[in-house]
Amino acid sequence: MAEVEVGDQMGEQLTVVTHTAGECVVLTLAGELDVTNAAEAEEAVRIAWQDPSAHLVFDLSRLAFMDSTGVRVLVRARRRATEHEGTIALAGLTPSVSRIIELTGLDRAFAIHATLDEALP
Repeated sequence: MAEVEVGDQMGEQLTVVTHTAGECVVLTLAGELDVTNAAEAEEAVRIAWQDPSAHLVFDLSRLAFMDSTGVRVLVRARRRATEHEGTIALAGLTPSVSRIIELTGLDRAFAIHATLDEALP
């Protein structure tokens, strides 16, 4: 589908690769998701929701860091899923990303899977 790479002045990059897997749209995020690039991640989510399947999986296995703006991206995606009667799953959380997901209580709001394969129906 699409690959978007963005970064800030410090060279920190976020790569978002979107593809379909069966009935799901998979967004693979790699690098760092923070205030400098959250808008691009949100745009990738918006584009993904144009697919009528409305089943979205975030593959976070290569995401090294996520701040509160990254949390906002996930929360907005979840809200949109609810509006579209869709589903969202998170897969392959790295330790640092898992920690922020747990601290914010989002581990109770999302289906979380150890691997992308486990997240796919």
